[in-house]
Amino acid sequence: MAVTVREELQDEVLSTLRKGQEITLDAVKTVVKTIEFITPAIPAVRVPLADRLPSPHEMVAGTNDFAEHLLANQRQFADEVIEVASPLLPGQAAKTRSRVIASAAPHRAAKAPSRATAPAAPGQSRGKGRAAAAPGKRPPAAGAAADSGEGEQ
Repeated sequence: MAVTVREELQDEVLSTLRKGQEITLDAVKTVVKTIEFITPAIPAVRVPLADRLPSPHEMVAGTNDFAEHLLANQRQFADEVIEVASPLLPGQAAKTRSRVIASAAPHRAAKAPSRATAPAAPGQSRGKGRAAAAPGKRPPAAGAAADSGEGEQ
């Protein structure tokens, strides 16, 4: 299997990260040895409820477990956003538009009030700027808002 440029870059980043971690670990070992050498032994101190606290290893494991769950959740969310937004991808718009128009046509005639009688939404003026889309419908083409200067302050 051919290795892609992305995989090569990821391997390089991971390798560089590991080298930095090894340098840091060596520095921490040196600091610990130095502190052990120059300081007297510290007597054990009993702290109330300390036995209920997780050990450092348990803290790291718990934090990494949470991070794994968080990352899996974020990956699922990103996949769902891509799925929902995929009609906006080049080449998908025509297919999706025809499905949306076909499925919305019966509902549009029965539910949508005419523009002449529909009041403007609060905070919006009628006849100026970009027309608002009905709930669940796509707004007019993106170029319309960009050309009107709307949204810039």
